Amino acid sequence: MDRGVKELQLDLPEPSSFEERRGRGVKAVIGGAAILVDNAALLKENDIAIPAEEAASPQTRVYVAVDRQFAGSLDLADRLRPGAKEAIDRLKATGIQRVIMLAGDNLHSAQKIAAELGGIEVLAELLPEDKVNAIVRLEKEGYRVAMAGDGVNDAPALARAQVGIAMGARGTQAALEAADIALMTDDLGKIVLARMSSSS
Repeated sequence: MDRGVKELQLDLPEPSSFEERRGRGVKAVIGGAAILVDNAALLKENDIAIPAEEAASPQTRVYVAVDRQFAGSLDLADRLRPGAKEAIDRLKATGIQRVIMLAGDNLHSAQKIAAELGGIEVLAELLPEDKVNAIVRLEKEGYRVAMAGDGVNDAPALARAQVGIAMGARGTQAALEAADIALMTDDLGKIVLARMSSSS
């Protein structure tokens, strides 16, 4: 983002106010203009209409409104972390029964990533409390649950899981504080090493 701003030589003033709404988006005031950025639910709550042609996207789409008027949208796409597929394959080899991706992204985007990883389950379009509820359901089914995450929306689930693992290099402070274990790199292979060490 910073690189793109510099390349386009944009002048972006600091907001005079800023509020992050967990699982929804952000509200800010910039240059006297009220800005909303995030999913359709946040705009709907503020009675801001989204044009019909903007409503569908195979990617995770976030919407932008300025002074309560729809201004545009951005499509976001995740990329696999390096070594993610190999790490999951190795975890399964150690006896992990189920690998489930708990995603805030839309279902299509989440399924695309899951297909690249191979052999994992997907729950998508989840708010932070939905991730917690998914962990509670798994525990009631008799599973011992470990959760890995790095975002503020992952923090409640990291705290609820029997083992919370924060990805430290890009992790938010909320995720780091909620987790039992903080990895100092984003190498998912470290989870495999921790699993093997705890089993030995």
